[in-house]
Amino acid sequence: MEPETRRNFLGKVKILAVFKTDSRSQIIGGKVTSGKILRGALVDVTRNNAKLISGKITQLQHNKADAVEVKEGLECGMKFEKITPSEWDIKEGDTLEAYEEEKIARNL
Repeated sequence: MEPETRRNFLGKVKILAVFKTDSRSQIIGGKVTSGKILRGALVDVTRNNAKLISGKITQLQHNKADAVEVKEGLECGMKFEKITPSEWDIKEGDTLEAYEEEKIARNL
């Protein structure tokens, strides 16, 4: 049997600035509004409560220093990489919803 995939919510980030955009990634800045954000976390980008794209946080900084984790209430800079090519780009005011996926073996 295929393992079950469980999504574990980590936190939300409100986007405050977009610094650089290329075909596969964006450098963005935001404030963690709930939970925490982790380097390597998977994220869904939402605008007006509608999911636009999914991606991954490949770099994370707090106060211009590399960080593994940024907690609620703090600002951070991050590099967002798209999982699949998309015409959508992140804009100021969008929300990132970060999560981790856990594989759980199924038993008969």
